[in-house]
Amino acid sequence: MNQFKDMLADTDALSAPDALRMLEDLSKVFFPAGSATIETPDGLLTHAVPGPAAAQSEAEIKYQTLVEQIPAVIFMASLDGSVGKTYVSPHIETALGFRQQEWINDPVRWYRQIHPDDQGRWSSEAAELFLSGTPLRSVYRVIARDGHTVWFHSQATMVRGADGQPLFIHGVGFDITDLKEAEGHKERLERAVAARTLELAEANARLTILDRSKNEFLNLISHELRTPLNGLLGVGQIVLDEMPATPENKELVQMFEQSRKRILSILDDALLLTHIDVSGESFRSAPVALHAVLRHAIEHTAEFAESRDVILGPPAFSPHIVLGNQELLERALHALLETSVKFSEAGETVRIAYEVVPDFVRVIIESNGRTIPDSALPKFFDLFAIAETSTPGGDLGLGPPVAYRILSLFGASVSVANRDQFGIRLTISLNNVALNR
Repeated sequence: MNQFKDMLADTDALSAPDALRMLEDLSKVFFPAGSATIETPDGLLTHAVPGPAAAQSEAEIKYQTLVEQIPAVIFMASLDGSVGKTYVSPHIETALGFRQQEWINDPVRWYRQIHPDDQGRWSSEAAELFLSGTPLRSVYRVIARDGHTVWFHSQATMVRGADGQPLFIHGVGFDITDLKEAEGHKERLERAVAARTLELAEANARLTILDRSKNEFLNLISHELRTPLNGLLGVGQIVLDEMPATPENKELVQMFEQSRKRILSILDDALLLTHIDVSGESFRSAPVALHAVLRHAIEHTAEFAESRDVILGPPAFSPHIVLGNQELLERALHALLETSVKFSEAGETVRIAYEVVPDFVRVIIESNGRTIPDSALPKFFDLFAIAETSTPGGDLGLGPPVAYRILSLFGASVSVANRDQFGIRLTISLNNVALNR
């Protein structure tokens, strides 16, 4: 081994051609001149100097049989220069596609098949084994006969004689390609999850900013605009009062009154939405008579329905007690009734019915008229999304989101769907106190 120390001492600077020459020189030590590959009666391929054949012991036979059943590449090479004996297990063909004998006949093949990117590192690790006897533990890639890459985890150990001189090295190489591919998949998955998490965080940040902007806008229109708007409406009322009572002027007065009510309703809804967002937990639930709440909501909607020539069908009497705040529930039902009126054609009737299900009482409101575009259904109760929905009775304002927010305060809910032919169906689910007792 002394003849290789100078070459192996500087393994960091060892080039691929140098490493190949080094292994070729080592092979001359492992396999002296005149040696040949022979096959034992038991099928073991060895590289030995011709001479009297030594009989295999029973232990050797058992060991060989065991080795050849292991799903790994087992290898051994002599280092003492006397008997150039080498061995590689038959699994080499399963792992890399090379026959056992052609691998043994070419002791430098292993290095040549190592992936070019791993050859330098393997050379350094092998040199450490040859020089100091430090066991080799390494993970590297090997190119199979058909060109595909196989990952190996190899371990090799040097065995010395009683005089301390190296006798041989032996070791094992495990195919860990599946494990490496799983690790690669895990890394790709982790990168994808990290990227998706970042996207969600950025989207959440944008939604937070948008939500804050909406609240600030609602606060602006409900507080800052009320005072100057009251001045404008007051001046407008004075001007209209002083105008002659002609048919044209009466029409202007009617238009002014409708616009005044509408803009004040939007301001009140905006103020309520802001109050719910800021102080939602302060609203307390209490038992409320459903029939009384619905009756008051119908009374508040009657004038608007009459102006649209729409009939509000009186519901049957309901003995149910539900949870909520009476004033807020009336406001929510009024907003939903007004929404149904807006979707109704003139001369049609808005029908109101009840349905009892476990733990809930449902109020079902159905209109006869236009339907909601499919694209608008999922965001029907979102703020500022309703302007996209056109109805015979005009745009919907803040009515649907106000009703949705109010009902959510008391554990209730509302959903919307198009009826089979025309019109919409609003379904309000309220907690039934009697059933929950």
